Amino acid sequence: MAISDVHSYFETIARIYSPSGEEDALIQYLEAELSRQEVPLIYNGAGGLIAQIPATSEEYPALFFVAHLDTASNGSEPEVILEEGIYKAKTGFLGADDKAGVAALLAVIATLKEMEIPHGTLEFIFTTKEESGLQGVKMLELNRLSARYGFCLDAPGEVGSFQRLSDTRARMDFRVVQRFLTSNVSGINVARTILHHIKQLKLPAKFHLEMTRFEGECSEEGEEAVQVELELTGCFLLEELLLEMENVKLAFTQAEQKYGVKVRSDLHVIYPGFEIKETHPSVKLAKRALKKQSLTGTEVRFAGGSDANILNDRGFETLLLSVGYEKAHSENEQITQDSLLVLTQFILDLVVSSRGMEVVTAFSKNE
Repeated sequence: MAISDVHSYFETIARIYSPSGEEDALIQYLEAELSRQEVPLIYNGAGGLIAQIPATSEEYPALFFVAHLDTASNGSEPEVILEEGIYKAKTGFLGADDKAGVAALLAVIATLKEMEIPHGTLEFIFTTKEESGLQGVKMLELNRLSARYGFCLDAPGEVGSFQRLSDTRARMDFRVVQRFLTSNVSGINVARTILHHIKQLKLPAKFHLEMTRFEGECSEEGEEAVQVELELTGCFLLEELLLEMENVKLAFTQAEQKYGVKVRSDLHVIYPGFEIKETHPSVKLAKRALKKQSLTGTEVRFAGGSDANILNDRGFETLLLSVGYEKAHSENEQITQDSLLVLTQFILDLVVSSRGMEVVTAFSKNE
């Protein structure tokens, strides 16, 4: 059965060096492999690839699966080794985040073809530049998709774990400029006063505000500029974020008027959060598929963003699944052969178990 091909797929692609922004060699490999499997690409451009296998039965809904091609890197190409059933790297990072997901999807495609397993329309999304700010998925032409919900294979932890809730993370940049020619109040002292006021704000408990940068400089023209960077994270909607950010901005605006400083502010949403309800078809399907291998099915909550954050924000409900790797983004990263097999079988179980599941045809936002 082609499910065991996941090992050879993983060994091959793990040796293809693909740090974020340098995925071309891996893309060429995927293009050739998908062509060999006679799986057409419905998108091949900025942000990655989307392959589609047409439905063989109307009893199954359309589903999509997502994995990213790029990896974190320390600048060295990985030398992949296998020791007692565990993949590691003697040099560089192994890149199981997220090549485990990519390998599993390729093995699933091969198995579906070989075993002629009935299914609905299946779409396989391979993104680039995930590790550098989720850039790739933001560039994809998602209107090419037929499926309205699916699964992102990109979380650490034991296969079978899943995440349906994710934090929003945003950054506010403030630049406070004070001219000593018109005022003798230090810009740094003004900025400190503002930050003290912000600390007194009664933000909701689900918000976590942290100062990540505080730097000052003086120019020959007699100006003092202070750069303040604040990060806000928590399980909240963007609408709630904007409301609280207005309260933070107000502290700077009031200081501008009181001390005669100039303030410039910028808001950057690093990634939007999401919440998929327990009654959503993706959650129901995952729980149904978990039973086939008697997997635990633990609901988890990891910090950080993934392609799932962007897809959910665009209206494509995406459940985040653990793929079995450990110690990602380090020279100690590893994954077992058993985890790869269980992951591949779990994806196949999702496809098979979707028979009779609800067919979602309309866009919604995590409803």
